[in-house]
Order: sequence, then C-alpha cells, then structure tokens
Amino acid sequence: MLEPSPSPPILCYIGSSQGIKMAQILANAVVDVLKPATPVNPGNFRVEVWGQPPYDYVRTYEILAKSDTIAAQEGIQRFVTEMETLDLSKG
Repeated sequence: MLEPSPSPPILCYIGSSQGIKMAQILANAVVDVLKPATPVNPGNFRVEVWGQPPYDYVRTYEILAKSDTIAAQEGIQRFVTEMETLDLSKG
C-alpha cells in the first residue's frame, strides 16, 4: 500500500495550442478586515497572498467584497493572474 505524500504534488499542464508547459500556481491567503461588510455595502479587506516555489512571492491587495471568503478568492485569483504573466526565465 502506498503511503500518502506529506505535501500535495505540484501538477503541470501542457497547453495544446501553443505547447506551453507551466507549473500549477499554488498560493495561500490571509485576510484582515479593514471595514466589515454590511447587508447593504461590501466590506473592505486587506488580503495577503503568498505562493509556493517557483512562485514564492508575497503580494498584498485591498479588496471590496461581500465576505472575507470572497475577498480571499479574489486575492488568490489576482495573484495567479499576476504570476501567469511573470516570466521566471528572466531571473
């Protein structure tokens, strides 16, 4: 029987149209409430996102959202979008 691995593997995908090979971007987020959301207005959240190698960068975003969960998801999506545009071969 196989033992479970201690950490999840980094998966790769290959873009069939352009032959692009890119590591999956793994990231975590911590959310600070700057102003809580109300039933009428979105809250203001500071979202700190950090990635795992080779995308081991830290970014902080200020996001308006209905909840801290939605703010975290938006922060991670912004991080992933930014890392996808980053060319790691340039150092």
